[in-house]
Amino acid sequence: MKLEDAGSYEGLLDGLELTDQVLRGARFEDVTFRECRLTNVTWREVLLADCRFEGCELVGVKVPGCTLNGVRFERCRMMGIDFADARQIVVDVGFRDCLLDYGCFTGMTLLRTQFVECRMREVDFGQARLDGSVFTGSDLAGATWNRASLVGCDLRDTTDLLFDPTLVKLGRTKIDLDTLVAVGRAMGLETLQ
Repeated sequence: MKLEDAGSYEGLLDGLELTDQVLRGARFEDVTFRECRLTNVTWREVLLADCRFEGCELVGVKVPGCTLNGVRFERCRMMGIDFADARQIVVDVGFRDCLLDYGCFTGMTLLRTQFVECRMREVDFGQARLDGSVFTGSDLAGATWNRASLVGCDLRDTTDLLFDPTLVKLGRTKIDLDTLVAVGRAMGLETLQ
C-alpha cells in the first residue's frame, strides 16, 4: 500500500511497509498501525489523532510539523526519532514497552506523558517540560536533562537515571532512594555508613 499526500486514513493498517517515502499533509484519525515497518520515512505536516502503533518498527522516521494528539506507542522500536521536529501541539501521547534510544524531545512540552517500561538510552530531554510525566520501569542510561522541568514526575523504578539537580526544575518529583544517592555521588557528595 502506498499512502498519498493529503490523504485521509482511518481503521487498521496491518503490516504496512514503507521505505524512503515522503508523505505530506495526510490525516490519520482513529488508526491502528499494527506490525508496520517505516524506514527512513518523512511525514511532513501529518496529523496523527487518536492513533495506536502496536509492535511497529519506526527507524529513521522524520516528523517535521506533525501534530500528535492522543497517540499511543506499544512494543515499538523507534530509534533516533527527533520528536522535537513535530509541531508543538503534542497532547496525550504515551509510550509503553518501546525502544526509544537516541531520540530527541528537546524543548518539547510533554505534560503527563507516560514512558512506561521503555528503553531510552541517550535520549535528549534538554529544556523539555515533562511536568507530571511517568517514567516507571524505564532504562534512562545516558539521557540528558539540562534545563528540563521534572515537577511532579514519577521517576521511581527507573534504571541508570542520572541528572544534575542544579540544572533541572524539581518539585514533588518522585525518585528512588538509590537514584537519589547516585545523583548525590555524581555531585561529589559522600554517604556515611
